[in-house]
Amino acid sequence: MGASIDASDVHHVLVDSKTRVPQARSATIDRPRLTTLLTSATDLPLVVVSAPVGFGKTTLLTDWAQQDGRTFAWVSLDRNDDDSVSLVRSICSAVAKVRPIDPALFKDLSAPGTSILGQIVPRLVASIDAVDDPLVLVLNNLHEVDSLECRD
Repeated sequence: MGASIDASDVHHVLVDSKTRVPQARSATIDRPRLTTLLTSATDLPLVVVSAPVGFGKTTLLTDWAQQDGRTFAWVSLDRNDDDSVSLVRSICSAVAKVRPIDPALFKDLSAPGTSILGQIVPRLVASIDAVDDPLVLVLNNLHEVDSLECRD
């Protein structure tokens, strides 16, 4: 008989795969100028890396995460994240891997009547700000998120 798989185990595996910095591939083109620009962008609140499919955005972001001394929280987005609760849950999961956050955030995300922008996001930001160490949040494949609520 095969081992049974618990639904929470599947959830943890999926979350782990979405919130892990990808491994660098061996046959990639190094872009030291771009990586240096990103690692030196310590005072910018937002960096957008935009290019057509296949131009190495994820590879560049992976190189940045591996070469920069700052802490990185990584989320690989997909079409299932085009829902504010799913999106913020993924972001909370990524941040929780590298920073302590209020564990009640996960429970409160699913509570009826909870305002994502009004209640959850400010608490997440407060958790991030509680640590003086800089944090880089990578939202890889942001093009998968179309809804206005998620973009807000």
